[in-house]
Amino acid sequence: MKTIFTPALIEKGQPHEIAEELGVSRMTIYLRINSLKDKGVISRVGSNTKGYWKVLSW
Repeated sequence: MKTIFTPALIEKGQPHEIAEELGVSRMTIYLRINSLKDKGVISRVGSNTKGYWKVLSW
């Protein structure tokens, strides 16, 4: 199964919400988020609790 991220889904910000919506584990989401950060596609704005993911390029 291929995990599909959309900008709106990423900006939800909570890995457990994204995992639940996609039907995958949280670990899968953490790995994909780290991959997107490393590629410069997304960045975290604000703190871990009150911040959000900003999509830089799509």
